[in-house]
Amino acid sequence: MKVEREPLPDFDIQQLRVVESQHSDHHPGEVVGYRCATCGQADESKSQIWHRDCCHHAGEHGRSHYEGAPPTDETHAELDPTHTLFMVRSAETDVTEGVERGSPVMWLCGSCFNGDETAGEIVHDEACSLAECGPSQR
Repeated sequence: MKVEREPLPDFDIQQLRVVESQHSDHHPGEVVGYRCATCGQADESKSQIWHRDCCHHAGEHGRSHYEGAPPTDETHAELDPTHTLFMVRSAETDVTEGVERGSPVMWLCGSCFNGDETAGEIVHDEACSLAECGPSQR
C-alpha cells in the first residue's frame, strides 16, 4: 500500500491517504492513519499519536488512549509469518521531513486494520486474534 501525506489545516499533522493498494479492503482516497510532521510518529487516529519527547506536541495526544504508558517497540505475535501485516509506504518524497518515496510510514494489522508506526505498537481490536498482543499488555 502506498499513501500520500496531506497536511491538516492548522496542524502539523498529516493524513495518510491511500493512492495504491493491492488489498481489496483499502481503496484509493481512503485515510488509513495520521502522522506528525514534526516527530514522524504515526497512528490510526490523530488522538492516538504518541509524540516523541522532543516534539512540541509531546503530551497532547495518545496519553489517554495508551493509559499513560508509552507504546513499546517490542514485537510478539504480529511478526508471526501466518499473520498478515501491511506496510504503508509513502508515495512521495519530502526531504524536509525525512520521508522518501517508498519509505515505510506505518504498519496495519491484516485482521483488524488498526495501525501504528511499528508493528509492536499496534493496539488490536478486541475481536482481533492478536488483541492480547497490544502494547498495554506487554
